[in-house]
Amino acid sequence: LLDRINKIDPVTRGLEIILRLFDMDPVTFDAAFWSQHISFILVGVMMATTIRGFLIRIMAIFYEYSSIDSSNHFVLILGQVMGMYFVSCVLLMRMSLPEEYRICLLYTSDAADEED
Repeated sequence: LLDRINKIDPVTRGLEIILRLFDMDPVTFDAAFWSQHISFILVGVMMATTIRGFLIRIMAIFYEYSSIDSSNHFVLILGQVMGMYFVSCVLLMRMSLPEEYRICLLYTSDAADEED
C-alpha cells in the first residue's frame, strides 16, 4: 500500500482526456496548474463529506447510548476518535500529494513540533 507508484493522478489524466477530446493545445492550457487546484478542491470536499458522515454516525450512537452520567465519557471518547480520524485523513491526503508539497507539510509539522 505504501510502496505504490503513481505515474499520474486522476485529475491530470482527466484533463488530458478532455484536452484531447476538444482538440485543445496542451501548451496553451496549463494542465499542471489547473490539476493541482482541482485536486486540492476535490480532496477538501471529500474530507469534509467523510468527516460530516462520520460525525452524523457518531452522534447517532452518542444519542442512543448516552445518559446524564456517561455523557462526559462519551464526549471524551468522541474527541479522541475525531482526532484520530482527522489525522488519518491528513496522512492520506499527504500520501497523494506530489513530493515537493509533501516536503512542505513535513517542514510545517516539524516547525509546529519545535514551537511546543
